[in-house]
Amino acid sequence: MQALILCGGLGKRLRPFTKKTPKSMMPIAGKPFLEYLIEFLKKNGIKEMILCTGYLHNKIEDYFGSGRQFGMNIRYSHEHSPLGTGGAIKNAEKLIRSRFFVLNGDSYINLNLKSLLAKHLQNKAIVTIALTKVKDVSRYGQVTVDKKGKIIDFQEKANLKYKKGGYINAGIYLLENKTLKMIPPKINCSLEKDIFPKLIEAVQECHCEEFPMKSERRTVRSLAMTEMTKEKVIEQPLIGQRFYGYKYKGLFIDIGIPRSYREFNKLMQRKTV
Repeated sequence: MQALILCGGLGKRLRPFTKKTPKSMMPIAGKPFLEYLIEFLKKNGIKEMILCTGYLHNKIEDYFGSGRQFGMNIRYSHEHSPLGTGGAIKNAEKLIRSRFFVLNGDSYINLNLKSLLAKHLQNKAIVTIALTKVKDVSRYGQVTVDKKGKIIDFQEKANLKYKKGGYINAGIYLLENKTLKMIPPKINCSLEKDIFPKLIEAVQECHCEEFPMKSERRTVRSLAMTEMTKEKVIEQPLIGQRFYGYKYKGLFIDIGIPRSYREFNKLMQRKTV
């Protein structure tokens, strides 16, 4: 299987450190954060990956090269302007062969990817997201699942005005190749804001030849996605019943802010991960 790592972000919350260093290349106990993610993937049996780069991409590409010295096969998908999490994945479409993992380039969790894959296949899911429980979801947004693990609500952090505990997106996704058709090309598009919420909305019923269900063929017209003066409206299948969460208990760190970055650095220096 392949894995994509999203590492094209500007890292604004870690300024001034990220003015000359991409966020995913921030040093952690003597090596870049991204190297820990690559080691994590290798430990889970994945040796082929696509690094979705953007800001200061040459720093990443020069360091990792073809990946041979890390025991990996690394290819690159470079975005010339910010495309968002969804847009970056769409930009790499030609390099993706089939079912694939996606990792945020600033999050670390000790998840067993084989267990996630097994659950994904058992549920016949189109998308499965790793979820972890935190005491305060306001920094991350909140994900709500039903008793069977289906995701029934996906709230971005901007919509949460008070602190509370709950499950959050832990930054690892497993996607079927078909989901690429849900992402519009060449515009800025967010998985979290534009795609995932649409997976749990039923807007319109009609026949669908693209993603047939066992007992029904229904499609949904997604919301018009606007980037500056640009609008894109896409016909998409209603696949909410195949959008699942996978609950994970264990270490989760997002290095996107200085406090969390320092925390992960201390953990790795003590080699407790």
